[in-house]
Amino acid sequence: MRLRPAVTFHVVRADGGPEVTVPMRADVLTCGKKGDLALHLDPFVASTQARFAFADKHRLAVEDVGGGNGVFLRVRREHELSGGGELRVGRQRLVVESVVPSAPAPDGTLIWGSPDNDYRFKLVQMLEGGLRGSAWLLKDGDNYLGRNAGEVTFPSDAFVSSRHACLRVQGKRLVARDLGSSNGTFVRLVAPTLVEDGDHFLIGRELFRVQIGRPA
Repeated sequence: MRLRPAVTFHVVRADGGPEVTVPMRADVLTCGKKGDLALHLDPFVASTQARFAFADKHRLAVEDVGGGNGVFLRVRREHELSGGGELRVGRQRLVVESVVPSAPAPDGTLIWGSPDNDYRFKLVQMLEGGLRGSAWLLKDGDNYLGRNAGEVTFPSDAFVSSRHACLRVQGKRLVARDLGSSNGTFVRLVAPTLVEDGDHFLIGRELFRVQIGRPA
C-alpha cells in the first residue's frame, strides 16, 4: 500500500517573524477563518476559503471553496489568462477583461472615437470594497508591469518590483509571467489545481508555502 506524502503548511509573517507551521494530519485540510489552517485575524478571508485534499494517495490538489476574494497561486512559469482572470502583484488586485467593441446604432452608424489599435484585453485595478480603479488597454506583444517602468506602473506600491511581471498578448491569447520579482506574481485559481512542493499561495492578506515531503 502506497502511503501519502507528508505535507506541511508554512505561514509567512509579514513582519519577518518566525513562520507558523501546520502539518496536514488527514487526507483533507481546510483553510479559512475557521479552517484547520486558521487565518482568523484576516477580514478578507472567508470562514472556509480553500480545501486541500488528496485525490489519490500521492497527488495533492487545492480548490477555492469560499469565493469572494479567491485563492491565488504564485506563478513559476508562464500562465495563460482569459477574460475574468485575476492577478495579484504587490498590493494590487488586477482583473483581465476582454475588449468587445460597442455595437453599431440601429441604422448601422458606427461609434466614433480614438483609434483602438485592435486591442483585445484590458487590465482593471480593483480597489477595496469592490470599486474599480485605473484601467489599461494591453497592446499586442509584451506589456510590462512594474513600480517605475513599463506600460502598467504602481509608483506608490513598495511591494511591486521595478520590473515585476509581463503580460504578453498573442492574438486571442494572454500569457502572464513573473520577471524575477521579490514578492512574486499570483494568479487566481478557477478550478481544482495540483499542488507542487514549494508552491506559495495568497488568501486575503495571508501568504503561505506548502512543503511536500516523502511519504509518511
